[in-house]
Amino acid sequence: MCEVMEIGGSVSCLTLVNGWDSRCIGYDSSGVAWGRRIMKAAVDRVYTFLVLKEQDRKTYEALLNLGERYTTAWDEPVLTKNF
Repeated sequence: MCEVMEIGGSVSCLTLVNGWDSRCIGYDSSGVAWGRRIMKAAVDRVYTFLVLKEQDRKTYEALLNLGERYTTAWDEPVLTKNF
C-alpha cells in the first residue's frame, strides 16, 4: 500500500510505504530516491545514538531527556515482528 504526500518546493512527492515495495519510492526532480535518503538519515542517527551510549553517557542521557519532552504526545510505537 502506497500513500503519496505532496511536499512542495523542489520535491514533487514522497511515497510512504506500509511494508516494503520497491515500486513505492518517491523521487525528486533530479531523480534522487527520497526513501533511501530518509532511511540513511535514520540509520546514521541511530548509529550515532548508540555510539554516544557507549562513549559519551552524559550527552546520551541529555538526548534521551530531550526526546522524552518531544515525544510525549506521539502514538506509541508498534513492535515490528517480521524482520
